[in-house]
Amino acid sequence: MIKYYLIKNKLLVKGDVLCEKGGLAGNAFVYRDGNWQEVNPDIINDRITGFDPFDDSIFGMGNAEIMDELQEISEEEANNLIKGRE
Repeated sequence: MIKYYLIKNKLLVKGDVLCEKGGLAGNAFVYRDGNWQEVNPDIINDRITGFDPFDDSIFGMGNAEIMDELQEISEEEANNLIKGRE
């Protein structure tokens, strides 16, 4: 299932989410220069889990600030953003 997201309210990404009820992305794409470019799915997954690479704790997961960077949007909203960028 393809889901669309904004990261930090500006970077448009989409991912093939493995589980319909909030699972992790198996692959991801960023919209840049008029094209969808494949990127590491961690761009989505790290924000879903709140992974903070700079956290010194054992897990480094569940950081609410990291999780808040990701906003799920509809396909229609994504298409409107794309039209606005062309």
